[in-house]
Amino acid sequence: MIRREPKVLLYDIETTPNLAWVFEHYEANVLGYEKQWELLSFAYKWLNYPKIKVLSQRTHTEKELVLKLHELFDEADFLVAHNGDEFDFKKTNAKFIEYGLRPPSPAVKIDTKKLAKRYFKFNTNKLDDLCEKLKIGRKLTHQGIELWLGCIRGEKKCFLKMEEYNRQDVRILEKLYLKLRPWILKQPGISLAENQKQCPACSSYKIIKRGICYGAGWRKQKYSCLDCGAWTLGVLDYSDR
Repeated sequence: MIRREPKVLLYDIETTPNLAWVFEHYEANVLGYEKQWELLSFAYKWLNYPKIKVLSQRTHTEKELVLKLHELFDEADFLVAHNGDEFDFKKTNAKFIEYGLRPPSPAVKIDTKKLAKRYFKFNTNKLDDLCEKLKIGRKLTHQGIELWLGCIRGEKKCFLKMEEYNRQDVRILEKLYLKLRPWILKQPGISLAENQKQCPACSSYKIIKRGICYGAGWRKQKYSCLDCGAWTLGVLDYSDR
């Protein structure tokens, strides 16, 4: 039986700000919404495939963007986003249910911000700061909120800048994910079966046995990947002892 490689979707969304009525400038209570936030654009790529695609309201309606995202989610086995648990995953789900869509096919969600917080102690876990610290790239600089306001006004040059900004976020997200991935001892949703000879992190066949891991009343075989450096635990093969 041929093992199908899991499909890993890396993605990043951009949204418009809420347009609201307020009395105060700082820590204001919203008196009412003139217009609530929308999905402005999103960029995505499949792991191990080179092309990064970007869709935005420059050429699509919000509904078309949401339907495309839902289609991608339905296809993916893994979803990767930075700060995904607090923003991208929830915001995307909010649009799915708003447009009357059913939940997409279940997928393992991986938040690279949480991975950084769990396994390391950096001064900051922002995407730009992490990527700069690890020397794997930077976010694209822009003019701030004026970029979002320009998109709301329908200015093409702002949309083109936003799309490139979105694309760069996914480009460095992938690099960050690949940098962090070998440090995850137990890959989410993946285990190493006795007859499985692939690395659960990168799917490489170049894995070797390297000692035994001992716990309270159990022992497991340790495996190391020669390609990505990840460690994983599997069933102890007593025939080799």
